[in-house]
Amino acid sequence: MLEMNFLRGITTSKDSVTITDYTGNGGDVVIPSEIDGKSVTSIGEYAFYGCTGLTSVTIPDGVTLIGKSAFSDCTGLTNVTIPDSVTSISNFAFEDCTELTSVTIPESVTSIGDCSFADCAGLTSVTIGKGVTSIGGDTFSGCTGLTAISVDKNNECYTSEDGVLFNKDKSVLIKYPVGKKGTYTIPDSVTDIDYKAFFGCTGLTDVTIPDSVTSISSLAFYNCTGLTDVTIPDSVTSISSLAFYNCTGLTSVTIPDSVTDIGRSAFYGCDNITIHGYKNSYAETYANENEITFTAIDVETANDYEWEENEDGSVTITGYTGNGGDVVIPSEIDGKSVTSIGEYAFYGCTGLTSVTIPDGVTLIGKSAFSDCTGLTNVTIPDSVTSISNFAFEDCTGLTSITIPDSVTEIGRYAFDGCKGLTSINVSTDNKYYSSNNGVLFDKGQKELIYCPKGFKGSYTIPDSVTSIGIGAFAGCTGLTSVTIPNSIIERMFLK
Repeated sequence: MLEMNFLRGITTSKDSVTITDYTGNGGDVVIPSEIDGKSVTSIGEYAFYGCTGLTSVTIPDGVTLIGKSAFSDCTGLTNVTIPDSVTSISNFAFEDCTELTSVTIPESVTSIGDCSFADCAGLTSVTIGKGVTSIGGDTFSGCTGLTAISVDKNNECYTSEDGVLFNKDKSVLIKYPVGKKGTYTIPDSVTDIDYKAFFGCTGLTDVTIPDSVTSISSLAFYNCTGLTDVTIPDSVTSISSLAFYNCTGLTSVTIPDSVTDIGRSAFYGCDNITIHGYKNSYAETYANENEITFTAIDVETANDYEWEENEDGSVTITGYTGNGGDVVIPSEIDGKSVTSIGEYAFYGCTGLTSVTIPDGVTLIGKSAFSDCTGLTNVTIPDSVTSISNFAFEDCTGLTSITIPDSVTEIGRYAFDGCKGLTSINVSTDNKYYSSNNGVLFDKGQKELIYCPKGFKGSYTIPDSVTSIGIGAFAGCTGLTSVTIPNSIIERMFLK
């Protein structure tokens, strides 16, 4: 129990006290609920500021306010208990508490201030209660160990999915945890990537932006040094200032002609970047004005394709005669909607490096892109429902692929022979498939369908799995060990 002479209290009303200073030795501190018979109702500004010897603190029930910088720079603090009487956590309240590993915000809290947990480098998880209605800017900025933000499902203003913070209807992506690593597919409910949403996420290696997004806010991807390639969908009209500032690994960004405004220094510090866009577009003007390398995307025409008309008046592409490179398949040919990529349509197009399939296509046919060995990037729209057998077979340049929520069928050997493929990422909203560490499963993760050929290292099959698909690990030469749970009833590994 904390000795009273270590606290200095001032009476804020007839019967209540605000703690304004602490002069004790630290350690595990339990703040008293009363001082001189008066209830402690708030922890004042800077009350425990810089108390590096403080290792644990229990705030008593009855406290409603944690003041500005109340526990800032308490670098030894590993645990804090916030009672369900607290309604407000002020700006910078726990800033730079570098040893704090987890925080639970009780349901009584309605407001979390600016930078309240900023630079808490040891923080790995945060749980936000149902009562929170306001979260300030930079609340979790600099939390380099943070991998998951969880929100109570009954919260009316916020929600979380896969550890990422959104507003309630998931139209705004508010915060991607700084310590979260790997690839990420933004849900197609999102229309706005918020200010500093991915700020400082150096472990983010690939992000898929859906065609629901209309704006990318300032500093959204600031210092995401692991990003190498970004495709902006044609729903986006503006990229705000500093959006991709200091993304030093970024070498390629594709900007559609829908973008008519790019803010100041949006790509500053991206010294090796090439902008891919259409001739005479705003992207080309921006690139020239900022001395950035620009590569024109070929505007594909009906002359570059062989096609046939379907019974419903739509078009199936049956062949490709273009020069390859970065290809954007047209959404219409002769005024008719393109709805499918036919069998063998791009078969053996080794010069094809990138392909964007238009919204409206529902079927990628058998072997449609087989043996496109130069293909490194493919964008599958959320209109596609079926990816047929062998669709991307032997596309050895592919390293990752994102499956949208619309897909209901993935054929056998769709990605067979893709030796460079290290991850398959499925939208969390898909009702038929899921992914775990880049490995493809059915939705309930009872069947392990396919492990990418480029997977390296050891892999532990989840306990939920009861069967392994035919050839699931065939050709995984980089796989060093696999742990199989007792739940599996079917096992088959092919060389």
